Amino acid sequence: MIRQLSKIRIRLYSTIGNDSSNVSKPPTFFHNESNLPAKIETTKPSTSIIPPKPIFNNDNNDNNDNNNDNNNKDTKINYFDSYKEFCKGIAYLGIGTSILYLILEQHERVEESERKMTLMRKKQREIANQMATYKSKLNKIAIDNGKNNVILQGKLQMHIALLRKQLHDNNIDPISIDEAIRQFEENVKIDIVSNKVELWIPGESEVKKYVPDTHEYK
Repeated sequence: MIRQLSKIRIRLYSTIGNDSSNVSKPPTFFHNESNLPAKIETTKPSTSIIPPKPIFNNDNNDNNDNNNDNNNKDTKINYFDSYKEFCKGIAYLGIGTSILYLILEQHERVEESERKMTLMRKKQREIANQMATYKSKLNKIAIDNGKNNVILQGKLQMHIALLRKQLHDNNIDPISIDEAIRQFEENVKIDIVSNKVELWIPGESEVKKYVPDTHEYK
């Protein structure tokens, strides 16, 4: 279609070109190919926006890399610091738990020692009371024995006094005390059996049949 139109125009220019006064000259580019008009695309000023050059140079890039490295290092340091703090916390917790366990164990030992001491004091008081009771019983027995011995001696003395009075009433002189002691040392034997002391006269002494039994004076 475009070719047909161009042929028609060329024909018009060629037929009408004989009368130069009435018809304008055709465009020169149809006759001279070296004088072609410029294309619209080449004549139209460029309106595309050229992007600006980057303002960061290599130094800035290096600085950014260094900053990134420093940030990474700081992050690692913070991580290790946090890990160290966590480990310290765990260690302190373990130490605190151990100390608390030792304190509780020591407290239990102290309470056990106090219970043992209390029980020991109680037993000591019981033993002391038993010893005091036993001692009081021994004292009472000793007092009773001493009292019985004194009473027995008194009874024997009274009997001797009555016999001496009887001899005196009959104008008979009794044997002196020195003679009685001499006869005692010669004829009387002393035996200790367990916690008792026994006196007895061995052989066939004439005095033996006159020695009274002390149980008769009770």
